Amino acid sequence: ASRPAPSDATGATAETPVASSNAAGAELTYTPEQISELIKALGDPDWSTRQRASDDLFFAGPAAYPPLKEEFRRTRNYEVRRRIHYIVELIYFFHGQKQGNGFLGIQYNAANPLEGDRIRVIRVVPGSGAERAGLRAGDLVLSIDGTRISNGTDGFRRMIEERKPGTRIALVVLRDQRSLQLSAVLGPRRSPDDLYKMRERFVPWWRAEFDPDGLFREFDPPSVDRAWTLE
Repeated sequence: ASRPAPSDATGATAETPVASSNAAGAELTYTPEQISELIKALGDPDWSTRQRASDDLFFAGPAAYPPLKEEFRRTRNYEVRRRIHYIVELIYFFHGQKQGNGFLGIQYNAANPLEGDRIRVIRVVPGSGAERAGLRAGDLVLSIDGTRISNGTDGFRRMIEERKPGTRIALVVLRDQRSLQLSAVLGPRRSPDDLYKMRERFVPWWRAEFDPDGLFREFDPPSVDRAWTLE
C-alpha cells in the first residue's frame, strides 16, 4: 500500500480536508479518504508501511477517532487492534498535554571525558519517543537537529526542554562504533502523578468510546521511577 500524502494548502480534493499539526508544529491536512487509506495500511504485509501509517495517523489527530473506532471493531487482526489502541492513546495524551516542555524518555549521564562532549543513554523509558526511535542503553548521543551536544548534561537538558511536545528531532548516536541517524518525537513532560491521573482518565474513556465489548485487553502502564531524572 502506498503512503498517502497530505493534500496541499488549498485543500483541493473531493473530500473535506482535516487539519492537524505535524511534529514541528506546521499544519498538515489529511482528507477522510487519506485517513481511510492510512488505516488500511495498518494491515499491510510490509512492516515499514504499517509503521509509517501508524505515525501518520497520529498526526491526523482526533479527526481520526471515528474511522479508527470503526476499524477497531471490524478487524479481527490483533496487531491492527494493538496499533489502533496505541495511536489513539498517543493522540489522547498529546492533545491533552500540548503545553509544556518536551520529553525524550531516557535516563542518561555525561559520557567519559575521553569520549568527548556526548550523552550516554543509561535507560530508555518504555513507550517513550526514545524507545519508538530505537534508542538503546549504551548509545552515545552526539547531536540533536544537527547541533552537537555541548556543556554536558545541562546543555543536553536545555536542548530537549526548549522544544515542545510533538516536535520531531533528528538524533545522531554512536552505537558499537557506528554512527546512526534516528528520528524521535518528543512527548509531554509531566510529573509521575500527572501521568497516572491522565492514564486513569484514558482507560475508562477508551473502554466507553472504543471498546465497550472488551475486544482488546489492555496492558498495565509501565511503572515510573520517581528517583530518576529523565529527559
